[in-house]
Amino acid sequence: MKYSVNLFLILFLTMALFMLSCTGSGSYYGVYKPKIINWSGYNWKIKSAVASPVGPGNNYFSDENVRIDDNGFLHLKISKKYGKYFCSEISTEENFGYGTFIFYASGRKDMFDKNVVLGMFTWNNENCVSNANSELDIEVSKWTENIETSYIQYVVQPENDGLEKERLHRIPLYIYGDYTMHIIKWYKDSVSFSSYHGHTCPPPASNLISEWTFDKSNPPKSKLDCSSNPVVIPEPGNNTKININLWLINGMPPSDDIKPEVIINKVEYFPENY
Repeated sequence: MKYSVNLFLILFLTMALFMLSCTGSGSYYGVYKPKIINWSGYNWKIKSAVASPVGPGNNYFSDENVRIDDNGFLHLKISKKYGKYFCSEISTEENFGYGTFIFYASGRKDMFDKNVVLGMFTWNNENCVSNANSELDIEVSKWTENIETSYIQYVVQPENDGLEKERLHRIPLYIYGDYTMHIIKWYKDSVSFSSYHGHTCPPPASNLISEWTFDKSNPPKSKLDCSSNPVVIPEPGNNTKININLWLINGMPPSDDIKPEVIINKVEYFPENY
């Protein structure tokens, strides 16, 4: 009997410690002490959500879907296991402010399945109410449309799922060749986005795919998810990260049954006064 009581206490304490660890301050989307990789000069947390789906898109995420190849390039993929699809996302440990963010990508992102989204964005998990999560997005997707080529989409949050149309710019993405670069220039009074063919930096004007600028002449808006303070251009705050993800709209599987993979060659950041 004494042995049974001791065994019960051991099991109880083990479970208690496990529960505490899963809600600890080191969590990333519910995962305690996530896997860390060093890539492109920064440390990145790999998102993992295997027990229940999370955002974006109400998806499962696996840290097995992220790898660095022998060339030092980042690979993100969507996989299928046990009848479920698992997406991928990474987020820097380092914090960033105003300045220029450059994403160098490879592959035919214009040929994505209609349910797949590639996101390259800034994010602050601690300031939704004050600054709409400091979120600026570059996204590539067909947004479930049966169309030939993906859209390239630039967003200054909050755009509230398309309700604030002036805060979103979307055009078809036509890629010639395998290499593209995507740029966010974030300043106090304006945000500019641009995409180019090739990996030449600074890029020649002839390589321009698309560009868009959003400035303080636009009206302030509140992020509905958290009833945020009205903002025009979100400020960085003290905990703003660079995030990259590959996910499925509303958790829907790829309609072509192909499990996609993207390559990001590198990411660069130049502070505002660089």
